[in-house]
Amino acid sequence: MVDDMNEQHDIRAICRAYFELAKERYSAALICKLVVFVVGVLSLFKIFYDYSRLIIFFIIILSEFINYLSEKNKGIAEALLRKLDALDSFGWSISQYGSVKAMQCLK
Repeated sequence: MVDDMNEQHDIRAICRAYFELAKERYSAALICKLVVFVVGVLSLFKIFYDYSRLIIFFIIILSEFINYLSEKNKGIAEALLRKLDALDSFGWSISQYGSVKAMQCLK
């Protein structure tokens, strides 16, 4: 049963894909935070001052949302790795439902 499931879905490849997605989203969140810093510096000038608070607010919200998505993907990948370690160490089976659900979340 477990061998059939591993032939259908390479769990390590799924984990790598989730980690890569988490890294990309984390990078996007860091870029948003850098933009917040730049907008904050530009808000020192009179021309940009009126809109800076609103722009900073929306970029911070966007940054936190992207960071949440990154942490969610990282958590899924780590959970799959824990299940895979349990399979390798103790021979415990990984439920087919969990593997299929992970594949669907990745799409």
